[in-house]
Amino acid sequence: MEIYQKIICRIVNVSVKYSNKMDRKRKENALLISCLMITCCALAYSCVLSGVHLLVKCMIGAIFCVCIIFFSIDNEIKPVKWDKKVVYLWFAFGIIRLISGFVTSLEYLPLALIWLIIFPTIFLVWNNRGDYSTLVYCLYKAIVYPVSILVIISIFTVKVSGIGYGGITGNANSLGQYISVAFPLLLAKHETECKNKRKSVLWLVQFALFCVATFFTKSRTTVLMFVITFLAWIGYQLLVKKVSVKKYGIELVKIVLITLIIFGVTVEINEVVASQIDYNPVQIELKKSEKQEGGMKNIIGGYVDRMDGNDKHAGGLNNYSSGRIGIWESSLQKLNLLGHPSSDHIITERNGDVGNNVHNTFLQFAYDHGVLGGILFLLLYGMSLIKTVLICAKGKKDTEWILYVNLSYISVTMLASVNLPFLYVISFIYYISYAQLFEKENIK
Repeated sequence: MEIYQKIICRIVNVSVKYSNKMDRKRKENALLISCLMITCCALAYSCVLSGVHLLVKCMIGAIFCVCIIFFSIDNEIKPVKWDKKVVYLWFAFGIIRLISGFVTSLEYLPLALIWLIIFPTIFLVWNNRGDYSTLVYCLYKAIVYPVSILVIISIFTVKVSGIGYGGITGNANSLGQYISVAFPLLLAKHETECKNKRKSVLWLVQFALFCVATFFTKSRTTVLMFVITFLAWIGYQLLVKKVSVKKYGIELVKIVLITLIIFGVTVEINEVVASQIDYNPVQIELKKSEKQEGGMKNIIGGYVDRMDGNDKHAGGLNNYSSGRIGIWESSLQKLNLLGHPSSDHIITERNGDVGNNVHNTFLQFAYDHGVLGGILFLLLYGMSLIKTVLICAKGKKDTEWILYVNLSYISVTMLASVNLPFLYVISFIYYISYAQLFEKENIK
């Protein structure tokens, strides 16, 4: 690892004199724009450019990651002490992906190289800087604000009804995944943003919008994420930050009241405005049984039906999971040591041909890169979660966001395959959180 770091330092330090010609404020703005472009590209793939090839996504994403590295440089970077337990698992999984790229399918090579080179370089640069609050603030603005705009545009253009709501993305789970990456960052910035009255109001409105959008999607994955991260946030405030129960209770009452008000206003606005526009992002005709009117009663009724599984045509756990259990069983039967190319599809009796989408990220990596790859990624996540809980329990500065991102990520990954960081921003932000997890901590 020391040799590897020295190689990275030698390459990156060539650009130090060019990076340092820019003043600090201008570099922070450029860093923010670079992070923002990652989010904007992902949104474009979801809402407009659905057919972009994986290689193109990787190339564009890599370019913006290089920009993030360049604008993150503060001074000459030097080797630092990395946590071997986390780092070795990271690189072991990366090497498996690299081997899979040569043996199983060349399509896996770009992401393997990004995993092994681009992300560790970002980590090393920020390990040298140490002011992770700057990084978190850039990520916060680059993700929370675009997702807020996504929700607002969706409410004004796409009618909400009793069925799953995807807004302008056209897919409830897709909209839910954007909320899943923005919501934990919003929670992490509560203390700093709410010191200012104007920012406090904006924070409350954004919280309410994400809460309302989560309700509209009727996505059980998104609801699970929302509940887990919100409870973790409450626990962190009371147990680690030692906020008084009375003071925090008043804050929660305020949040609930604002959310209920915005929910009612949003439904009315959507009913009046979106009904006139009647935008259909996926351009499909719904069956008669699926066409449902909007309005508060139908929206709430549709949500209850969705959570209870009454929207399914048959009973049973497999139907309640939208066929995921059948997909998992089929993929488990096909697991091997070398993995499968994306052309090797999974076919189930209930869902038919589902492509190579396993709907579980850990299982997806095992399916793509072989059993060992899946096990290594599972161990990596387990190690990252343990370390995150330990450093957060110490109340270390600028670590709160990692906890919420970590919990949001596991909530989504258990029920969806979010293995592409430049398409699924939740993966990108989770990988970036390793910048702090790579650092060696003296934790008992």
